[in-house]
Amino acid sequence: QDLASEKEIISNVHGVRAKYIHVGDEMRTKKFTKGAYFIGKMAWQKGLSELFANMKFIAKRARKSFSIDIYGQGQNAKEIQDYATQQKLPAKFFGAKDHALLK
Repeated sequence: QDLASEKEIISNVHGVRAKYIHVGDEMRTKKFTKGAYFIGKMAWQKGLSELFANMKFIAKRARKSFSIDIYGQGQNAKEIQDYATQQKLPAKFFGAKDHALLK
């Protein structure tokens, strides 16, 4: 859902909704082999700059980095995607998805 950016408030919330824990419990028996993923609001405040900095650091030290699938939307989505492309980071963007539907 797109909202007027001046009406959006980003805050750090501690805790997880019970329905997400249930989905996690169901998924823990399946092995995740597709690399790393990020699911959340596409905002720099969610730590994506730190993630990208670490990806660059690893790539410099190890001459390769892990790939990441990024799911979400938000006020910084285009800027974040443009930055990852410009920096040649191995990131794929899929827009907003319900994490319970990801397989």
